Amino acid sequence: MARTPLNRLLAIAATEGLDTGELFDRVGVDPRLLLIKGRPIDRSQYLSVANALLEALDIPDIGFRSGTSFRVNDLGVLGHAMLSSENIVQAIQTYLRYRSAFGSTFPVRALIHEGQLALTAEIALPDSPLKRYQLENWLLTLTALRELVSEPDALFRSISFAYSEPAHSDRLVEQFRCRLLFDQPASLVVFNPELTRARLKFACESVHRLCAQECTRALRNLSRPDTLDVAVKSMLVDVSTDFPSPADLSARLNISERTLRRRLADLGTSYNKLLLEARMELAAAFQASGARSIKDIALSLGYSEVESYHRAFKSFHGVTPGQFEARHTDP
Repeated sequence: MARTPLNRLLAIAATEGLDTGELFDRVGVDPRLLLIKGRPIDRSQYLSVANALLEALDIPDIGFRSGTSFRVNDLGVLGHAMLSSENIVQAIQTYLRYRSAFGSTFPVRALIHEGQLALTAEIALPDSPLKRYQLENWLLTLTALRELVSEPDALFRSISFAYSEPAHSDRLVEQFRCRLLFDQPASLVVFNPELTRARLKFACESVHRLCAQECTRALRNLSRPDTLDVAVKSMLVDVSTDFPSPADLSARLNISERTLRRRLADLGTSYNKLLLEARMELAAAFQASGARSIKDIALSLGYSEVESYHRAFKSFHGVTPGQFEARHTDP
């Protein structure tokens, strides 16, 4: 069974003697949901629990502690598919293809940066301890890839952090063993091109093929009738802009668009309703941060006119965007 970021946070809480039972009661999430295979808690529940844990623990380097406790096989069968990949390129392709089936809460994509393979994460949250935790935890989990290559100290070319240099930056240097850049516009991991095509220590085509097949089954389980609404909502929130169409979602879930619409209707919802919920969840986070203009938020969420966004926000949240922002930013 995969070991998620929330599992790692809870493990840290246990070592600190925190009463997580009382915490789950306070945020209104049933902890038994963590034990139900194939039915993960949804993104909003995860964020509520994670944020409450971060506030209760108040540990500045908690993202570092959580990320460095990660091992590739924590991802379960996905981890084994990565471990048995031919090279880093295939391992990353496998990770990106199947991660949504194993509890991802934000999108990660590959790109070419100055001719070199890189990964970046896009977390649709206002600047906060929660966003910083998610970023640092994700970045540090990637150091586990060093165990796959023959030259672990040379795997990374540079790491960009979308926040200022922390007090524990010396430990970040020890972990990444490359150039670190802080206060950057985006978090970016750039790999050493000399190692991305080199054969990995545990490469095995037959094992990789079997594990990839299991990952495909896990991905198909996202389209199960009883969990489809959660999966679709998660996919919509993950991208935070350029929302996937029903046809795009159907392709990712390996079902027809007609089946997608029918199963959502059976659950009492629809693509348009889930899209609105995703937009309004993101809108609330953006407005609460006070860091972006209403026009910028409206355009980023796909509204061609600010007036349309204004009406949708007030109808959904009961107040205007400006009123919502004032309530969450005033001392």
